[in-house]
Amino acid sequence: MSRTTLFSGYSIGADAVENAPAVCAPFGHRVVLIGGPRALEAVQGRILAALKSSSIEVTGVYGYDDAKMTPPAANDADMIFAVGGGRAMDAGKALAHALGKPLFTFPTVASTCAGSTSLRIPHRPGNRTRECGAFDTPPRHIFIDPQIIANAPDVYLRSGLGGALAQCCEYAAMSREALSRPDAMGAALAEPCAASILRWGQKALADCRRHRVTDELAEMILSAVVSSGMLSDFLQKDGALGFAHAMWNGFAMLPSTVRNRHLHGEVAAYGGLVLLTMGGLREKQEKIYAFNRSVGLPTRLSDLHATCADLPAVADLVVRSLTARACSSPLTAELLIQSIVDLEVYNDEHERA
Repeated sequence: MSRTTLFSGYSIGADAVENAPAVCAPFGHRVVLIGGPRALEAVQGRILAALKSSSIEVTGVYGYDDAKMTPPAANDADMIFAVGGGRAMDAGKALAHALGKPLFTFPTVASTCAGSTSLRIPHRPGNRTRECGAFDTPPRHIFIDPQIIANAPDVYLRSGLGGALAQCCEYAAMSREALSRPDAMGAALAEPCAASILRWGQKALADCRRHRVTDELAEMILSAVVSSGMLSDFLQKDGALGFAHAMWNGFAMLPSTVRNRHLHGEVAAYGGLVLLTMGGLREKQEKIYAFNRSVGLPTRLSDLHATCADLPAVADLVVRSLTARACSSPLTAELLIQSIVDLEVYNDEHERA
């Protein structure tokens, strides 16, 4: 049986948005924009200006909730532009998939890899109506202006780096025996991706807080948006998402996660540490623990406003999730709870040191 794996192209730079006509013209002449109000306010004018002298015209502009209704203009469009964060990207993917149209993305935050991957993940805490899944193809191309992302709060970039590191932890925990070719290629990419985040992530976040575009910031945007998306789309083992992201399924249902607005990448980053603890990967655990502490990513339950009393419910959801599959041995609620408790002890030891 044949297998097709596709990846997104990307443009990054101050003129990335203006590059859209040259990239998109071969796909047709009519486009609809999908995005949130703030994202469209930030980018729509530039997209319209860039297309003005081209053969491409915008035939409709819609919010991501409108996209669920399949706007009439979308039926006649040749392509879909998704502008914004994870919700806009997922709405654009769903619409493009339903209509068989190519999708192009314009991320305004770097909180997830949604702009580059074929995957669809429920990012909002407490949202029981959306399931993880995947579409046939990822977006055709991503247009990234680092200044737009630098203008957003740095918590979004921090979440994106946490999610990317979590995927690197998943690959680190996978057995190297009998890996499929895509898994092996993902594992090869994960090592340098993690190394660059550990080296440049703190500096990039500081630059983002000052709204300054630097080489380090651009590299970390690519790690959070592009490399992370490739890691997701390479992953073939058991045909599902990774353990660290499955932790989101558990913690996202806690009232405290909803109340304190924890982002997907934050919970995934914590899940990555739990996975390394479970696998006894001490050297990697120490490096990522130190990084997480340095930038404010969670390392213990209290960082997620959770307690040990929450663990049975969390563990049950994680274990039942089809996405919990990156462990070399079968995952049980008891093993997961013990690993979380072990990570709590690890935190205590380091805080006393």
